[in-house]
Amino acid sequence: MNGIDVLKQQLTVVHAMYQSHVGQISPSEWVARPLPTLNLPGFTAWHMLASQDWSTHVAILGQPEVRSSPRWKDLPGINPDHPPFGMTLAQADAIARAATPTELLAYAEDLHANMMALLDTLQDADLDRVCNVRAHARAYPAERINEDYLREAENMADWTIARHFTSPCIGHARGHFGELEL
Repeated sequence: MNGIDVLKQQLTVVHAMYQSHVGQISPSEWVARPLPTLNLPGFTAWHMLASQDWSTHVAILGQPEVRSSPRWKDLPGINPDHPPFGMTLAQADAIARAATPTELLAYAEDLHANMMALLDTLQDADLDRVCNVRAHARAYPAERINEDYLREAENMADWTIARHFTSPCIGHARGHFGELEL
């Protein structure tokens, strides 16, 4: 087994966990804040996917996210107008109220297929390559860029491809499962 195989296996596990967790959230729980300091579960479910999408497509490839494609861009619950981080609580709450589990589960399928296809094009040696996050993050339309977003992106400026997959796409998502369980 090589590094690519391990990443694919881990992403597949996270994907299955996502499907299970999101599928169990009731409509009333979707927009109910579990604790004063936590986001609405609908936002957390969106954020988990949008973070994976951003890391895979913007940070690593310097390309638009899956959610910017014609299939998704006009759905308010998928919301390609906001980066997955660096937004206000009101913006996050609006995404939660617009997102539906059905849309997010379909987006998750599309995104997972895209991530697996990307991994199929890589060799283990590629995993050590540092991504040009500083340039890629600024490739967003100007209205999507704010200081909080740029600060978050800067924290990932020296990450390798492997780190983008293991942190936002696997580890970060697993951390949010605890919030969804709450």
